[in-house]
Amino acid sequence: MNVIDPIILFFLLGLVAGLLRSELRLPAAIYEFVSILLLLSIGLKGGIELAKQPFGDLLPDMLAVVAMGFFLALLAFPVLRYVGRFKRADAASIAAHYGSVSVGTYAVAVAYLGSRQIAFEEHMPLLLVLLEIPAILVGIILARGLSRQTRWSEVAHEVFLGKSIVLLVGGLLIGWAAGPDGLSSIKPLFFDLFKGILALFLLEMGLITATQVGSLRRYGLFLVAFGIGMPLFSSLVGIGLGLALGLSVGGIAMLATLAASASYIAVPAAMRISVPEANPHLVAGRFAGRHIPVQCLGGYPNLLCARRVGAHVPGRMKLMEGHTRKLLTIVTEAAVEGTLIRDIERLGAHGYTITDARGKGGRGVRNAGWEASGNIRIEVVCDADTASTIATYLQTHYYDNYAMILFVSSIDVLRSEKF
Repeated sequence: MNVIDPIILFFLLGLVAGLLRSELRLPAAIYEFVSILLLLSIGLKGGIELAKQPFGDLLPDMLAVVAMGFFLALLAFPVLRYVGRFKRADAASIAAHYGSVSVGTYAVAVAYLGSRQIAFEEHMPLLLVLLEIPAILVGIILARGLSRQTRWSEVAHEVFLGKSIVLLVGGLLIGWAAGPDGLSSIKPLFFDLFKGILALFLLEMGLITATQVGSLRRYGLFLVAFGIGMPLFSSLVGIGLGLALGLSVGGIAMLATLAASASYIAVPAAMRISVPEANPHLVAGRFAGRHIPVQCLGGYPNLLCARRVGAHVPGRMKLMEGHTRKLLTIVTEAAVEGTLIRDIERLGAHGYTITDARGKGGRGVRNAGWEASGNIRIEVVCDADTASTIATYLQTHYYDNYAMILFVSSIDVLRSEKF
């Protein structure tokens, strides 16, 4: 496995091409199309999984993430105002960017975790949407106070009806309503091509970043240091919150990435309307100073750090004591998915995770396509009795007629009541 994912190499290609003043450009219409596909893909994937969870179970995570957005913006402001000596409006605007979230960074993290088969909580796209909002409110209030001059209707329009929010929320709702079967006809475009879409998006991000490198010299070392140090600190906040919420290792890594990222879509638009006196070039300097070392290169160590912390922090190990469950893994033909899931649920499984699979076995090479010739991998976390019951039933009723392998392993879980 390469240390750097190919999609990150696309970012580096754009960055180098821009620095060398190449004629490489992504047409505006193509970039707009790629952005729309990326946002919808993230929303659709989240919506499919969101339908499987009761809203009440998600509420603590939602409230905690909103609180984190407020905290990070409020923390960044005094550092920028009194240490960096920025004007009030500029400090508030930059702080709002750091309290919000980057869809591009989230997409990179999704691709990274997916390439290493590290699962994370399905409701992360919902948390992504929620994190756009609190920092914008904090930035406006810190810059202007609760002033009657603030055009709250226009701000609300930008926040809630901006392109990124509409597409993410719309994708969530469509995925939630249609489910995996209903989306099968559009899967080749939105799911199978996800990493290719992301690669083109990051190519353009590299080109944009190259145009802003000059701002690093204009605005000094403090902004560069803050642009690197604040995301790293924020990632630690995300790791701590993930541990407190009992998230999976992948969920902790994803929350750390969301905390470390910074907005370059929703927040700039909102600040332009509500705090027009803020210097937009300072944000451009933040973008260049942060995206090069942190988002696309330093982001990987952040994810690995979160993974190791999640595995070795003593407090987390204490939470996991006494909560042993079985992980039942089934690899079989996609054609039997519907029948198999009904049997698994009837035999006592409370939930499951399904991913595409490919490989070679006794029945030849199997691809990972959506069509019936593909393979799927189903994972079920349950108690020992349920695992034994399901395994025995599948061996009796499926083994003779379908390509299937099945294995059971012991795992530790945080929230035992869910399994």
